[in-house]
Amino acid sequence: MNATYNVKSKVVAAFQHALVPLVKVLIKHGIGFHELSSVIKEVYAKVCLRDFKSDESATQSSPARIAVLTGLTRTEVAALLASDGPLRNADDGDAGAIANLLQAWHTDPDFVGPYGVPRDLFMTKDPLGLQTFAELIRRYGEGSSKESMLEQLVKIDAAIVPLSGEPIRVTKRTYIPESMVPQALEIFARGVRRYSSTAAHNLQNADGEERIFERWVFPDDGILERDWTRFQALVSERLQDLVRELDTKFSWFESPRTRGEDGVSVGVGIYVYRDSPEDQKDWERVAGPSAPRH
Repeated sequence: MNATYNVKSKVVAAFQHALVPLVKVLIKHGIGFHELSSVIKEVYAKVCLRDFKSDESATQSSPARIAVLTGLTRTEVAALLASDGPLRNADDGDAGAIANLLQAWHTDPDFVGPYGVPRDLFMTKDPLGLQTFAELIRRYGEGSSKESMLEQLVKIDAAIVPLSGEPIRVTKRTYIPESMVPQALEIFARGVRRYSSTAAHNLQNADGEERIFERWVFPDDGILERDWTRFQALVSERLQDLVRELDTKFSWFESPRTRGEDGVSVGVGIYVYRDSPEDQKDWERVAGPSAPRH
């Protein structure tokens, strides 16, 4: 096997394994593959433009070169780079479609009864000839099937389906998953990106002086299930002291704001992990049984 291809296959396998928890988050919040694929294309194009440009020639940052490096078409690259704005957010996906659907159910006159109360909707045929759930989905479901959308609504407790199967009653006017509040999303995104940046930097720098501090500690054979709570308490107790000590040491460094200079955002992230049997099986599928457990 070609050595370059072998390295590439291992990189892809590693990313496949790393993406599993991120994909779980996406699916949980109703973000499908096609929605994410457009975001990934944009990330590829803009990262290539920002981090892989050459000073030798202006043409090195052209759509043609970026297309070669990323595998995108020139047309796609040109469209993605048409605006110089930051990487956009995926804020108009399935979660947004559900929110729009619920809003329409409460405001569109075709689906609202007397006094502005949303009607219970029959699936495809109303005994009085009124508009149905299928019509609501056709207008506001953004291409989703009535079955899949109903499943989503029931899952988030936004609709109730009687034993007879219809009519369907709406129980929520808005849909904003609690775990998707901006603060939680920012902590999640920054945490994943910061660790990934450190790991990627160390992966590309074998020289000890260039590497950023990164350490792992774990018992070789794991621990018993009944000791999990005690293990968490031990880690929390010991590391809380370390975190407090580091926090006081920040005062050793002069504040950029005081000097009127640009600062560098730095910090230390500490977390506990717990692998599941599925995690190890997934890793062995992509990397082989001889791969280290950590």
